[in-house]
Amino acid sequence: MAMLTLLPSSAFGHVHVEPSESPKGGYGTFTVRVPNEDDIQSTNKVEIDIPQDEIISFVAVMPTPGWGYELQKVASDKKVEGKAVGEVVNKIVFKDGTIKPGEFQEFKITLGPLPEKASSLTLKTIQTYTDGRESKWIEEQVGDKEPESPAPVIKLVEGGDDDHADSASKATEGSKAE
Repeated sequence: MAMLTLLPSSAFGHVHVEPSESPKGGYGTFTVRVPNEDDIQSTNKVEIDIPQDEIISFVAVMPTPGWGYELQKVASDKKVEGKAVGEVVNKIVFKDGTIKPGEFQEFKITLGPLPEKASSLTLKTIQTYTDGRESKWIEEQVGDKEPESPAPVIKLVEGGDDDHADSASKATEGSKAE
């Protein structure tokens, strides 16, 4: 138990996304886990950036009890599957809730189609506390050394399907069959 007090709190305070791997081109449901690493202040807002290097035209949120949310959109002149998109969600803002010290909250989102050309999808996340201070989980890993404030990353792998079924559900079904 004494070792826990010797470890830096940032080792336990990283924002994570599960599953951490999903097929390229498919749709996936992901859980973004946000722990409160502060000993005094509560978290009252979480912002998740949705990268738009390749258009992710579908973004949906499972409501989280005690939290509101806002989907922020930007104009886009790109096309997905031959159709003009018009505007896309570039940020999900969870607000008006509370993550107390020593607690964590899970936020469920569905995204798709996931990029086909990229090897990963980085969900830069900003966590805001009741005193206005922010923890910015936006650093991308370069090489083997993990950054101090790493952004949650979904590794994109080959093996997506053409009907864009929920990759998270398919992964769960596959693991049950084994």
